Parts: sequence; C-alpha cells; structure tokens
Amino acid sequence: MRVATRGWTLLGLLVAVVVFFFAAGATSTRVTGVNLKMWSGIVSSTGSSNITATFSGSVSSIETGLAAQEFSASPGQSTVWAKDTSGGISNPSSTTVTLPKLSPAGTGELYFGYSAANSTASAGTTSGFRYATTSDDDVVAYDTNVSAAVQPTAHQGAATVSGGLAVLMMASAANSTVPPAISTVGSLATHSGNNTTSLTASPLHTGDLLVLTVKTSSQTVTASSVSGGGVTAWSRIAGPQISYPDVGPGALSNILFGLCMLSLLALIVLGVVYLVRRWRSRPS
Repeated sequence: MRVATRGWTLLGLLVAVVVFFFAAGATSTRVTGVNLKMWSGIVSSTGSSNITATFSGSVSSIETGLAAQEFSASPGQSTVWAKDTSGGISNPSSTTVTLPKLSPAGTGELYFGYSAANSTASAGTTSGFRYATTSDDDVVAYDTNVSAAVQPTAHQGAATVSGGLAVLMMASAANSTVPPAISTVGSLATHSGNNTTSLTASPLHTGDLLVLTVKTSSQTVTASSVSGGGVTAWSRIAGPQISYPDVGPGALSNILFGLCMLSLLALIVLGVVYLVRRWRSRPS
C-alpha cells in the first residue's frame, strides 16, 4: 500500500512539474521595445544613392530598419522646409495601431508618422492619409495637407502592443504668405534586418524633403547620425522614442516557474528517498 501511495505521489509531482512548466512559458511572452528616430534632409543631388545610418553601438545581432519618403512643394528648389512639432506614443495591446496626435501651428502642413507594430501591420482608413508598409511589417502614415489636429490609426494582425513617432513639417516660399502645396514623390523606400545600416534611395528633385525613420530593436542602441541619399546635411527632427516597453515575464509566470522548480525538487527528493529505502530493504 505504501509503495502504491508513493508511486501516485511521484506521478502527481511529475504531472505538476509539466503543467507548471508549460503554464509558466505561456505567460512569459517578452516583447523587446524598439527605439525610433526621425531625420530630415533637403535633396541636393538626384539619382540613386545610399542613405547610411551610424549607430551608438553594434547592431550585428540587432534588427534595424530604415524607411524614407520624398516630398515636394510647389516652389520647387526655393522651398524652405522647417519642423513644426513632433511626438511619440506607446499603445496597449490592441489590433488598432494608433499614431501620435499632433496639432499644426499653421495650415497645409505635412504629417509623417511611423508606427512600430508587434504584429503584421496594415493600412488604416483615416481620412486624408496615405499608408505604406515597411519591409519589417511596420506602417507609415502621411498627410500632405494638415490644418487641424490629427491622429491617424492603422491595423495589425493580432492584438498586441505598438507605438510610434510622428512629425509635422512646414513648407514656405519667399515673398508669399500662402503655404505652398505639398505632394508625395515616389514610394516608400524601406530596408530592414540584422545589421542593416543603409538604404538605397533615388530622390527625383533637388529642393525636395526626405524624411527618414531609423528603427532599432533595442532600448539602448540607437541611430546617432545619418549621411548620404543625395542630402548634404541631415537633421534629427524627432525621437528617440521607445515605441513600447519590454513586456514580461510577469509576476504570474515567475510564480508558476517557481512552483515548477519546487515540484521538481520535491520529485527528486522523494525519488532519492524511495531508491535509498528500496536499496536498504533488499535481501542481504
């Protein structure tokens, strides 16, 4: 009877170890926060050229991404571009990806936003906005005629965290008080992967604005400078923004993991005691 009881005890502890182990793993999902920065530059030479980002540390084992979009204004080469304002956002778990809310100081401004999604992102339906997805399944949203506060949204395939960075840019022309019309030029250029430090761009018009977002899947390593792309000098216009914080493992998963370890220890102790007693009781 004692042997049967001891056997059932060992079996119960073994089952507990397995259950607690898988339960702890199921609640220990970790999402690494990503670092976003935005840069802008005025095109001084056209044609294919590499935009190169320099980082504050090694990115050999860190996923990085670059995404650039060109914009033009009606005065052409004489356009004066300036930053109005910028902002960042971190969103709780949802299939809706919300970008930062920004309010323009004037009329006819350019809104450019980048959202780092933890699931596959897709375009939203916010009026006036155009959307594009990046090579690493993030999403950008831009509106070339913003005259009031805006906050676009996009989507992602699963309910999880997201976050982003956005900027409002103003275009002006000499001897004119009327904001010039801004238009999109070409499509989004994007490249991502571990140790990705450059992106091929082909700006079409001198005097155009290039807006570049650099993402690192790290809270400590970030882009420190940008060069190339037909731009003489790049300026950082937004960020750094940690798009979402690390998530997990939470208290529940730690407790379950602790119970798993205690059950495993008890299983080992009882097993050793059982083997010792059996060895001592063997016939001499």
